[in-house]
Amino acid sequence: MGGAASDLLAGGGGPGGDAGGGLAGGFFDDDGRRGTGVCGGGGGLFAGLLGGLNVGGGGGGAGHVGVGGAGGDGRQANDDVGAGGVGGPASSCGSFTLTPLGAGSGGGGGANGEHAVSCGYPGGGGGGGVQLVSRRRITVAAGGRIDAGGGAGFGDPGASVTCGGGGGGAGGSVLLEAPEVSGAGVVSVLGGRGGDAGAGDGGAPGAPDGGAGTSAMAGGGVSVGGAGGGGGAGRVYVRSLEASCDDLDVAPASACGADDLRPSTTVVTPP
Repeated sequence: MGGAASDLLAGGGGPGGDAGGGLAGGFFDDDGRRGTGVCGGGGGLFAGLLGGLNVGGGGGGAGHVGVGGAGGDGRQANDDVGAGGVGGPASSCGSFTLTPLGAGSGGGGGANGEHAVSCGYPGGGGGGGVQLVSRRRITVAAGGRIDAGGGAGFGDPGASVTCGGGGGGAGGSVLLEAPEVSGAGVVSVLGGRGGDAGAGDGGAPGAPDGGAGTSAMAGGGVSVGGAGGGGGAGRVYVRSLEASCDDLDVAPASACGADDLRPSTTVVTPP
Protein backbone atom coordinates (compact mmCIF):
# COMPACT_ATOMS: atom_id res chain seq x y z
CA MET A 1 0.00 0.00 0.00
CA GLY A 2 1.43 3.39 -0.91
CA GLY A 3 0.68 6.81 0.43
CA ALA A 4 1.00 10.30 -0.97
CA ALA A 5 3.61 12.62 0.50
CA SER A 6 0.87 14.58 2.27
CA ASP A 7 -0.38 11.52 4.19
CA LEU A 8 0.20 12.10 7.92
CA LEU A 9 -2.37 9.63 9.27
CA ALA A 10 -1.09 6.22 10.25
CA GLY A 11 -2.43 3.05 8.68
CA GLY A 12 -5.40 1.69 10.64
CA GLY A 13 -5.27 -1.83 12.06
CA GLY A 14 -7.63 -4.69 11.28
CA PRO A 15 -10.38 -5.62 13.79
CA GLY A 16 -8.65 -5.40 17.15
CA GLY A 17 -5.30 -4.55 15.51
CA ASP A 18 -3.24 -1.49 16.42
CA ALA A 19 -2.54 1.53 14.22
CA GLY A 20 0.83 2.35 12.72
CA GLY A 21 2.82 5.38 13.83
CA GLY A 22 2.84 8.75 12.08
CA LEU A 23 5.03 11.80 12.73
CA ALA A 24 5.70 12.56 16.39
CA GLY A 25 4.50 16.15 16.05
CA GLY A 26 2.82 15.98 12.67
CA PHE A 27 4.97 18.86 11.35
CA PHE A 28 8.22 19.45 9.51
CA ASP A 29 11.68 18.33 10.70
CA ASP A 30 10.34 15.59 12.92
CA ASP A 31 10.96 12.02 14.09
CA GLY A 32 8.56 9.20 13.31
CA ARG A 33 6.24 7.98 16.04
CA ARG A 34 6.42 4.45 17.46
CA GLY A 35 3.67 2.14 16.23
CA THR A 36 0.87 1.54 18.72
CA GLY A 37 0.49 -1.77 20.56
CA VAL A 38 2.73 -3.73 22.92
CA CYS A 39 5.21 -4.70 20.20
CA GLY A 40 4.96 -1.70 17.85
CA GLY A 41 7.91 -0.83 15.63
CA GLY A 42 10.12 2.11 16.58
CA GLY A 43 9.88 5.42 14.72
CA GLY A 44 12.64 6.56 12.37
CA LEU A 45 14.81 9.49 13.47
CA PHE A 46 15.29 12.85 11.80
CA ALA A 47 18.81 14.16 11.13
CA GLY A 48 19.84 17.65 10.09
CA LEU A 49 19.25 21.29 10.91
CA LEU A 50 15.78 22.65 11.55
CA GLY A 51 14.69 24.35 8.39
CA GLY A 52 17.80 23.14 6.55
CA LEU A 53 19.23 20.10 4.84
CA ASN A 54 17.78 17.01 6.52
CA VAL A 55 16.89 13.35 6.06
CA GLY A 56 14.66 10.71 7.67
CA GLY A 57 15.20 7.12 8.79
CA GLY A 58 12.65 4.42 8.03
CA GLY A 59 10.21 3.11 10.64
CA GLY A 60 10.74 -0.30 12.22
CA GLY A 61 8.37 -3.17 11.50
CA ALA A 62 6.13 -4.38 14.34
CA GLY A 63 6.68 -7.70 16.10
CA HIS A 64 4.30 -10.46 17.18
CA VAL A 65 5.36 -14.13 16.99
CA GLY A 66 8.14 -12.98 14.67
CA VAL A 67 10.31 -9.94 15.33
CA GLY A 68 9.89 -6.85 13.19
CA GLY A 69 12.63 -5.78 10.80
CA ALA A 70 14.65 -2.66 11.56
CA GLY A 71 14.04 0.46 9.50
CA GLY A 72 16.79 1.53 7.13
CA ASP A 73 19.03 4.47 8.01
CA GLY A 74 18.68 7.70 6.08
CA ARG A 75 21.88 9.51 5.12
CA GLN A 76 22.54 13.16 4.40
CA ALA A 77 24.87 14.38 1.70
CA ASN A 78 27.34 15.29 4.48
CA ASP A 79 27.07 11.70 5.83
CA ASP A 80 24.99 12.55 8.92
CA VAL A 81 22.68 9.63 9.66
CA GLY A 82 18.97 9.59 10.50
CA ALA A 83 18.74 6.22 12.24
CA GLY A 84 16.05 3.75 11.26
CA GLY A 85 13.54 2.67 13.91
CA VAL A 86 14.09 -0.57 15.82
CA GLY A 87 12.00 -3.60 14.93
CA GLY A 88 9.29 -4.61 17.40
CA PRO A 89 10.09 -7.58 19.67
CA ALA A 90 8.56 -11.05 19.64
CA SER A 91 8.07 -11.35 23.38
CA SER A 92 5.17 -10.24 25.59
CA CYS A 93 3.08 -9.68 22.46
CA GLY A 94 0.19 -11.95 23.42
CA SER A 95 -0.73 -15.48 24.41
CA PHE A 96 0.77 -18.42 22.49
CA THR A 97 -2.60 -20.18 22.67
CA LEU A 98 -4.55 -16.99 21.81
CA THR A 99 -6.32 -16.96 25.17
CA PRO A 100 -7.23 -14.16 25.25
CA LEU A 101 -7.39 -13.50 21.54
CA GLY A 102 -4.86 -10.84 20.55
CA ALA A 103 -3.96 -8.97 17.39
CA GLY A 104 -0.99 -7.30 15.66
CA SER A 105 0.84 -4.12 16.64
CA GLY A 106 1.47 -1.20 14.26
CA GLY A 107 4.63 -0.39 12.35
CA GLY A 108 6.73 2.65 13.23
CA GLY A 109 6.46 5.89 11.27
CA GLY A 110 9.26 7.09 9.02
CA ALA A 111 10.95 10.38 9.90
CA ASN A 112 10.37 13.56 7.94
CA GLY A 113 13.24 14.38 5.61
CA GLU A 114 11.95 17.59 4.04
CA HIS A 115 11.50 21.10 5.40
CA ALA A 116 9.19 22.42 2.70
CA VAL A 117 6.66 19.58 2.99
CA SER A 118 5.65 16.98 5.58
CA CYS A 119 6.60 13.59 4.21
CA GLY A 120 7.45 11.11 6.97
CA TYR A 121 5.46 8.08 5.90
CA PRO A 122 3.12 6.29 8.35
CA GLY A 123 3.56 2.71 9.46
CA GLY A 124 1.14 -0.04 8.49
CA GLY A 125 -1.59 -1.19 10.86
CA GLY A 126 -1.47 -4.52 12.66
CA GLY A 127 -3.51 -7.48 11.48
CA GLY A 128 -6.75 -8.12 13.34
CA GLY A 129 -7.91 -10.98 15.54
CA VAL A 130 -10.22 -13.64 14.06
CA GLN A 131 -11.94 -16.46 15.98
CA LEU A 132 -14.08 -19.07 14.21
CA VAL A 133 -16.01 -21.68 16.24
CA SER A 134 -18.14 -24.54 14.89
CA ARG A 135 -20.00 -27.41 16.57
CA ARG A 136 -18.98 -29.71 13.72
CA ARG A 137 -16.20 -28.67 11.38
CA ILE A 138 -14.27 -25.78 9.86
CA THR A 139 -13.08 -26.26 6.28
CA VAL A 140 -10.97 -23.69 4.44
CA ALA A 141 -11.81 -24.72 0.88
CA ALA A 142 -9.31 -24.71 -1.97
CA GLY A 143 -9.09 -21.17 -3.29
CA GLY A 144 -10.45 -19.82 0.00
CA ARG A 145 -8.46 -17.61 2.33
CA ILE A 146 -8.53 -16.36 5.91
CA ASP A 147 -6.23 -13.36 6.01
CA ALA A 148 -5.20 -11.51 9.17
CA GLY A 149 -1.95 -10.17 7.73
CA GLY A 150 -0.39 -6.87 8.76
CA GLY A 151 -0.72 -3.75 6.65
CA ALA A 152 2.15 -2.53 4.49
CA GLY A 153 4.02 0.62 5.51
CA PHE A 154 3.47 3.71 3.40
CA GLY A 155 6.12 5.06 1.07
CA ASP A 156 6.72 6.62 -2.32
CA PRO A 157 10.37 7.08 -3.39
CA GLY A 158 9.28 9.00 -6.44
CA ALA A 159 7.71 11.78 -4.35
CA SER A 160 10.65 12.66 -2.09
CA VAL A 161 13.83 10.62 -1.77
CA THR A 162 14.79 12.10 1.62
CA CYS A 163 11.78 10.86 3.63
CA GLY A 164 11.69 7.66 5.69
CA GLY A 165 9.32 4.86 4.70
CA GLY A 166 6.84 3.46 7.23
CA GLY A 167 7.36 0.10 8.94
CA GLY A 168 5.08 -2.84 8.22
CA GLY A 169 2.39 -3.88 10.69
CA ALA A 170 2.64 -7.24 12.46
CA GLY A 171 0.46 -10.15 11.44
CA GLY A 172 -2.63 -10.72 13.54
CA SER A 173 -4.22 -13.82 15.08
CA VAL A 174 -6.52 -16.58 13.80
CA LEU A 175 -8.11 -19.02 16.27
CA LEU A 176 -9.99 -22.01 14.83
CA GLU A 177 -12.06 -24.21 17.19
CA ALA A 178 -14.08 -27.22 16.00
CA PRO A 179 -13.99 -31.04 16.26
CA GLU A 180 -12.61 -31.11 12.69
CA VAL A 181 -10.39 -28.39 11.18
CA SER A 182 -8.92 -28.86 7.72
CA GLY A 183 -8.74 -27.49 4.20
CA ALA A 184 -6.57 -26.66 1.20
CA GLY A 185 -7.15 -22.89 1.43
CA VAL A 186 -4.68 -20.44 2.93
CA VAL A 187 -4.68 -19.07 6.48
CA SER A 188 -2.30 -16.10 6.49
CA VAL A 189 -0.85 -14.04 9.34
CA LEU A 190 2.13 -12.59 7.47
CA GLY A 191 3.51 -9.24 8.51
CA GLY A 192 3.22 -6.22 6.24
CA ARG A 193 5.97 -5.11 3.88
CA GLY A 194 7.96 -2.01 4.83
CA GLY A 195 7.36 1.16 2.84
CA ASP A 196 9.72 1.94 -0.03
CA ALA A 197 11.81 5.09 0.27
CA GLY A 198 14.60 6.89 -1.54
CA ALA A 199 17.13 4.26 -0.49
CA GLY A 200 15.24 1.40 -2.08
CA ASP A 201 12.86 -1.39 -1.17
CA GLY A 202 11.17 -1.78 2.19
CA GLY A 203 11.78 -4.93 4.22
CA ALA A 204 9.62 -7.90 3.25
CA PRO A 205 7.89 -10.33 5.62
CA GLY A 206 9.99 -13.36 6.41
CA ALA A 207 9.14 -16.70 7.96
CA PRO A 208 8.31 -15.51 10.52
CA ASP A 209 10.56 -12.45 10.98
CA GLY A 210 10.27 -9.23 9.02
CA GLY A 211 13.23 -8.10 6.91
CA ALA A 212 15.19 -4.89 7.48
CA GLY A 213 14.54 -1.88 5.28
CA THR A 214 17.22 -0.72 2.86
CA SER A 215 19.63 1.90 4.22
CA ALA A 216 21.00 4.77 2.17
CA MET A 217 24.54 4.44 0.84
CA ALA A 218 27.26 6.98 1.64
CA GLY A 219 28.59 9.36 -0.99
CA GLY A 220 27.10 10.89 -4.10
CA GLY A 221 26.33 14.27 -2.52
CA VAL A 222 22.62 13.43 -2.23
CA SER A 223 20.49 13.04 0.91
CA VAL A 224 18.48 9.81 0.85
CA GLY A 225 15.87 8.47 3.30
CA GLY A 226 15.73 4.94 4.68
CA ALA A 227 13.06 2.37 3.85
CA GLY A 228 10.70 0.85 6.43
CA GLY A 229 11.27 -2.57 8.02
CA GLY A 230 8.92 -5.49 7.45
CA GLY A 231 6.43 -6.66 10.08
CA GLY A 232 6.78 -9.96 11.93
CA ALA A 233 4.29 -12.79 11.50
CA GLY A 234 1.34 -13.38 13.80
CA ARG A 235 -0.23 -16.56 15.24
CA VAL A 236 -2.61 -19.27 13.99
CA TYR A 237 -3.93 -21.66 16.62
CA VAL A 238 -6.05 -24.77 16.05
CA ARG A 239 -8.16 -26.56 18.65
CA SER A 240 -9.81 -29.80 17.49
CA LEU A 241 -10.30 -33.42 18.54
CA GLU A 242 -7.13 -34.39 16.69
CA ALA A 243 -5.37 -31.04 16.66
CA SER A 244 -2.76 -30.59 13.95
CA CYS A 245 -1.33 -27.84 11.77
CA ASP A 246 -0.63 -30.37 9.00
CA ASP A 247 -4.20 -30.21 7.69
CA LEU A 248 -4.01 -26.48 6.85
CA ASP A 249 -1.96 -24.28 4.53
CA VAL A 250 -0.65 -21.68 7.01
CA ALA A 251 1.52 -18.74 5.95
CA PRO A 252 4.07 -18.84 7.43
CA ALA A 253 3.91 -22.47 8.61
CA SER A 254 6.04 -21.69 11.67
CA ALA A 255 3.28 -19.41 13.02
CA CYS A 256 0.89 -22.31 13.65
CA GLY A 257 0.22 -24.10 16.94
CA ALA A 258 -2.39 -26.65 17.98
CA ASP A 259 -3.88 -28.55 20.92
CA ASP A 260 -7.00 -30.52 21.83
CA LEU A 261 -10.32 -28.91 22.53
CA ARG A 262 -10.76 -27.68 26.07
CA PRO A 263 -13.14 -29.76 28.23
CA SER A 264 -15.29 -26.70 28.89
CA THR A 265 -15.96 -26.06 25.21
CA THR A 266 -19.51 -26.25 23.93
CA VAL A 267 -18.62 -27.85 20.56
CA VAL A 268 -19.65 -31.49 20.06
CA THR A 269 -18.49 -34.39 17.93
CA PRO A 270 -20.35 -34.47 14.60
CA PRO A 271 -22.63 -37.47 14.06
